Amino acid sequence: MTNSSQEKLCGKSAAEYLESQSGEVSFLKKDNTDKLRSYKSKGTRNREFAFDSKTKTKLSIWVDLGARYLENLSFVEVVQYPLSNYSTALDRVFSGGIHTPKTKLIIHTEEDLKCFISWLRHAPELN
Repeated sequence: MTNSSQEKLCGKSAAEYLESQSGEVSFLKKDNTDKLRSYKSKGTRNREFAFDSKTKTKLSIWVDLGARYLENLSFVEVVQYPLSNYSTALDRVFSGGIHTPKTKLIIHTEEDLKCFISWLRHAPELN
């Protein structure tokens, strides 16, 4: 990734970064236009998240966890919970069941994305 870890992150640079993180996450699905991409964390919980890989100004991520699990994390900004009026394309890139989009986040830097992925690998069980 060409950005330093503290530069502002966008969907395009996040997609490039995640391609190099096969030990941490696995690519799950993309929509027909390759705009939305989803990934599954490799770890005890296999959490899923998706984002628009074509954005150039910010990284918005939808994750399959409720805000109560995320609101105290310093490396994410919770912007919408519960989700409403989201694109049906999101449903197509999540695997379904407990893995559906529940919370929208903003992640600002590559370092924050690294922290988020690491945290996801050990995220709490849904209840």
